[in-house]
Amino acid sequence: MTSKSLHKPSFEEYLTQSVVSRAEVDKYLQGSGWNAFDPELGYVHRTYEVPPHTFLSGIGGYGVLSTQQSHGARRSFMHADQQARINTYGNSFTQCTQVNDGESWQEYLAGHLCEPIGNFGVAAYGCYQAYLRLLRVESTNHGAPYLIYYIWGDDPFRNLYRCLAPLLHHYGTDGLCASGGLSAFFSMPRPNVEMNLANGELVEKRQMLSAPQSLYSLCEPEWMLENLSDDFALQLVLFKEGATSDLDRSQIDSLAKRLDFQFDWTLPCDLSPRVRGSALLGMRPNDRTPRTLQSEASALLDRYACRVTNYILDSLAAFAKRNAKELLVVLFDPHRALAERHAGLPRYDQDIVSHLCNQGFLHFDMNEAHLEDFRRYSLSWDDYLKQFFVDGRGHYNARGNHFFAYAIKDQIVQWLEPKPFFYRTAV
Repeated sequence: MTSKSLHKPSFEEYLTQSVVSRAEVDKYLQGSGWNAFDPELGYVHRTYEVPPHTFLSGIGGYGVLSTQQSHGARRSFMHADQQARINTYGNSFTQCTQVNDGESWQEYLAGHLCEPIGNFGVAAYGCYQAYLRLLRVESTNHGAPYLIYYIWGDDPFRNLYRCLAPLLHHYGTDGLCASGGLSAFFSMPRPNVEMNLANGELVEKRQMLSAPQSLYSLCEPEWMLENLSDDFALQLVLFKEGATSDLDRSQIDSLAKRLDFQFDWTLPCDLSPRVRGSALLGMRPNDRTPRTLQSEASALLDRYACRVTNYILDSLAAFAKRNAKELLVVLFDPHRALAERHAGLPRYDQDIVSHLCNQGFLHFDMNEAHLEDFRRYSLSWDDYLKQFFVDGRGHYNARGNHFFAYAIKDQIVQWLEPKPFFYRTAV
């Protein structure tokens, strides 16, 4: 164990303090929010209107409308009378949270290609949840021969956690929790992938609470301790974030060995406060800061998240091959990988990039598209990015989604056979 601080609880003490209130679970189960319980995926979206001036409202703090169709895709207008041959899966940057129906990148792209594109993104999904949703939809008559699988920001890390309630507890009433019920939304258990430390195998795990009323278990300190005390990914992120004072050395050494990572226990411990929201939104401390036990935990978590994501990618590729579907993987991380590339630092997700290249995945890197575009401007880096994000800090605004659609357009056209209608005859 690392040395403890009088000002920070141990991991096990912290778990007993991080319960969800019954009022939050009540509100979630009453169905007044923007998502609905799902026994396999954790949750799916329902039609919602986001009130103005909340964390997830639109441009200038105004509200947005997001409408779900009966089969689960976001409402589409462009050529909606046709069967889509492209379906898209991922998190909120796929779903296009914080813009209205009709302002998504799928709609801009569909308008140009003259054919519909299915939008099955769900906010706060990790790669594994998006993969499971893909398997579900593609087994129905709403499946499509072309699949776009979008890996955004910290999606790889969301693969690891059984439940984010303890991490949300760390943020208190700041950020996501202040947004009228979003705490319960993000706190719900989720299916995940974990490593079996005994043999090094990755294991796909169902969500822990598969019935609506069972969610009240999140209100019980004993349940939190019993079911999360061996979640070493959660242990790493809470320690990295400065919420807890210790790590289980036996577990962490076993994980590090399985991942060929040399964990340096001689580094100093830094329990100073972290940037709020970093683990959910991808914001990270300056990578040039001195190494500490916290940065070591962060680096091990990076390695673990990338390894699990590569496993999911291989599973996805196998599914696509078995079912004669074409697959395109999209990468984008505006808060970390893009910032690292802009600063000339190694990108933390290089293991994923290398895996995509080495295994022959067709992929598109939006980080590189933004770097290339930035060279055309005389703006500062911050001013450049503010053009594309809601109030400069959130998801893509309508302009950002438009830019994304036309950045990926040429690769989509080249990919599709037959070509979109107006590309079938050379001009």
